[in-house]
Amino acid sequence: MKKACQTIAAIGLPLLLMLGFAGPIEIFAQEPVKINLMASQPAYVEGDPIQIQIRVFNDNLNAGGSIDPVITRNGFFYQDFHLLITFIDPDGLPVVRKFVGPADEPGPPYRINGRDAVLAEIIPPDGDNSYVLGDARDYYVFTKRGWYTGQVLVPFDAFSEADIDESGNLVAYLDDPGLRSFNPLASNKIRFEIAPPEPEGRAAIHVDVRLIQVGKKDKSADAADGLVNAEVRLFKIADIPLSYYPINWKTYPVIWSYATAFRSTLTDGSGLAKFSSLPQDDYLILAQHKLAADFKNLGAVVKSTDRGWLGDGPIIEYLTVIQKADGKKLPGKTTGFAGSQLLVTEPEYVEWDSEQQVYPFVFETADAWEVTTSLSPPAGFKVDKKSISEIISDQVKVVEFVVSGDGKEWKETKVKHKVKHKNKVSTVDGEIGIKLSKKFAKAKGLGIYGHSAAPGPFKGGKKIGAVKQK
Repeated sequence: MKKACQTIAAIGLPLLLMLGFAGPIEIFAQEPVKINLMASQPAYVEGDPIQIQIRVFNDNLNAGGSIDPVITRNGFFYQDFHLLITFIDPDGLPVVRKFVGPADEPGPPYRINGRDAVLAEIIPPDGDNSYVLGDARDYYVFTKRGWYTGQVLVPFDAFSEADIDESGNLVAYLDDPGLRSFNPLASNKIRFEIAPPEPEGRAAIHVDVRLIQVGKKDKSADAADGLVNAEVRLFKIADIPLSYYPINWKTYPVIWSYATAFRSTLTDGSGLAKFSSLPQDDYLILAQHKLAADFKNLGAVVKSTDRGWLGDGPIIEYLTVIQKADGKKLPGKTTGFAGSQLLVTEPEYVEWDSEQQVYPFVFETADAWEVTTSLSPPAGFKVDKKSISEIISDQVKVVEFVVSGDGKEWKETKVKHKVKHKNKVSTVDGEIGIKLSKKFAKAKGLGIYGHSAAPGPFKGGKKIGAVKQK
């Protein structure tokens, strides 16, 4: 009998030659093999597959910082680890297995040259056995709702050296002075919930906060740029004080500062803010970003009657900063038309600081639409075109109206969009708010909202003279 390190070349074990196996293996204090568990999500409902990833890998770091091979009992590395998970149910009891797993106890040794030995295997330095359990329900019985834990607990022996027997088998001795036994070798512990079914009418709302630059000579626009790290707050409209009604761009700042948000988050690297598992309700979405400092807030409303609550995907809302050619920025509001989606973005309001202003509109689609937009300003104003018709096809298109005059009524401007797609015609009516710069308002002898309704007044978030909400 010879030590494996002396006979590897003679018996031609290419794997060990490749590993440079040469002498006793160093086994350090930490477990030389690690088992990692990871659940695909923190909570599951009935019908959800409980997907779990199991990863077993060599972690036998030596003093130089590299990884040594590991000698262990034969059959350890590729055994059915998915049958060796110990799940504990919400009552602290073990979860029943549907199938019998491998034996927990190692097999009996056999005698070689008067010593007890076992068949062995080598886990190479890059040894990594990963397996995804598609649905733990296929192997375990989960009958209770609540929180579960899961952990792999398995016997493991790490030997410091090995031999080759007369039949060419790799063996390790149980009286190896460097033997380290782990009973058990334990994985990390995972924790997940089996939750009751979610109530009907729950959905996700995704908020796309973006910048669109307009005012080019060819009437095109750059594709929208997502605004990163915009703060987005979600308010239940029922929770907003009655003194802040009507809820619109004029009361957004006081709602932002004083109303209690239901959820809040920041936009990610693509400008997207995500709110998941929401009860069906009426919501106000508000956002702030440094590019929107002139007008403070972008806003949108999601109604409880929105058809998106019944769909499989998220409800998507767009909050858009419109940047004109002169660098001025406007808050945009976006309407989405069904089918091959058309997005129409128009100003929430236009701030006047002179006798003439541009009213931009942005159309976005990946298909072909015919759009006619009509603008009806209040008395005393004139518009350069009563309507503009465009065929929009797989592009971002801008149309602009020039409104001018010394208005008799500084009020909202009416707007109508008539859209046609595959012989189906839809019409949407709306209005664009008006605001006057402080200097311009003073020159006209008006407040900043002209002749339109002014909010408040508010003091410390409270409407002066308002009736207390019950």
